[in-house]
Amino acid sequence: MVEKYERFLSLDILRGMTVVGMILVNNPGCSGEGFKWLGHVPWHGCVFADVIYPFFLFVLGASCWFAMRKNGQQLTVAVTWKILKRGVLIFGLGLLYNWLPFDFPVSQLRVMGVLQRIALVYVFGAFLALGLKSYWKISLVSVVILLGYWLLLAQTGFNDPWHNLPGRVDLALFGPEHIHVYNTRTGTGFDPEGLMGTLPSLVNMLLGYMTAKWLGQASMKRRAVLQLMGMAVGVLVLSWLWSRVFPYNKRLWTSSFVLCTSGWAALCWGVLLYIIDVWKVKKWSGFFAVFGTNALFTYILSGVLGVFLWRLQWTTVDGVRTGLCKWLTEHVFIYMGMPRVSSLLWGMCILLFCWLVAYPLYRRKIFIKL
Repeated sequence: MVEKYERFLSLDILRGMTVVGMILVNNPGCSGEGFKWLGHVPWHGCVFADVIYPFFLFVLGASCWFAMRKNGQQLTVAVTWKILKRGVLIFGLGLLYNWLPFDFPVSQLRVMGVLQRIALVYVFGAFLALGLKSYWKISLVSVVILLGYWLLLAQTGFNDPWHNLPGRVDLALFGPEHIHVYNTRTGTGFDPEGLMGTLPSLVNMLLGYMTAKWLGQASMKRRAVLQLMGMAVGVLVLSWLWSRVFPYNKRLWTSSFVLCTSGWAALCWGVLLYIIDVWKVKKWSGFFAVFGTNALFTYILSGVLGVFLWRLQWTTVDGVRTGLCKWLTEHVFIYMGMPRVSSLLWGMCILLFCWLVAYPLYRRKIFIKL
């Protein structure tokens, strides 16, 4: 008999906050200058923008545990096909997303990307979580993955964007036309969402899965949340110590980066869970719930909208070619503050439009499952 567990609104809010962050980070405007915390670190390091994507994978793992309750966390044939179909759908949408606005040949299409990694992590992470089941087995596999990835990267080093093992793997598998960046001078390439980085990304999902299992099965919620927050702090300390020899690096998705981002994700969920699910203070959370219940839909919508609004151009009476982003920046946003604020305002415009589309769906309880 399948046990019944409560669902946490705080998880939807954390997912919604994550999508809001993803939209703001991916739409920096055209002022030429943005807030540093909304831009990714060039190589080693970790700021706000870098933790958003790992947060989504952590939430993906937590959501997987809740979604599989009705199947008793069993990897049946029906569940297997469901996981595979969803993975293929998300990966295919990622390819279409990379092809936007469809003005270049498929021979130049980037293979990997944000949605593609989400698809691969979901499929392999779900199989691992449902197959291993126990905390210690999932933890053991996670440790092996993180230590193994460290040893693999150590073979070529991890201080040079153009000379590292993940870059070589991407170039060998996909070729220079199908990766994110290719250096014609050195003949080397690199993809920040490359195939090899998917391996440690699995651990973000597995840790999210174990966190949901821990909280969902706990009989004393307040105590479980406090214990979770304590463990999250411990993981953050461990990640900081590891970063002394294996630096935080989102583009390589280093093992220390996995622990750092998972630790922060668990800590943030713990705080939100205490506020929303324990104290029942949740009136403020409605804005984020709209994004949290149609997460991938609103993320894809923001990308499509961003591409086509960016390309919306016209010729002024002076014969100057301009676009919507540039026009708003020069004629509206400029009066609201410095260029950094203008950059943020463009992202907020995209965010508001997506919210206006997703809000009626939320009110009618229409959830577009991708």
